[in-house]
Amino acid sequence: LQKWVAAARLPKSIETAYALTIHKSQGSEFRHVAVVLEAHAAQLLSKELIYTAITRAKKAVSLLAAPSALAAAMTVRTARKSGLSAKISQQLQGNGG
Repeated sequence: LQKWVAAARLPKSIETAYALTIHKSQGSEFRHVAVVLEAHAAQLLSKELIYTAITRAKKAVSLLAAPSALAAAMTVRTARKSGLSAKISQQLQGNGG
């Protein structure tokens, strides 16, 4: 069942955020979050991204995704490559350990 409503008819208590990325939403909370996962962007999806998206919601989450895109995202774990460990190791070695 689908129901379309013009944004101008939404109650004033609803805060809309058009195309707000999950990354930009970090640190924010919303009463209801709609998460749209595009299957064509599968290389960007990961379980950490899904977790971040879902935890932005205080009360409700609407997850709009192809089951295959969601399943694929849940198998990907983000690997951080900041280089911080290597820099700390270099500093410690350079300062006598």
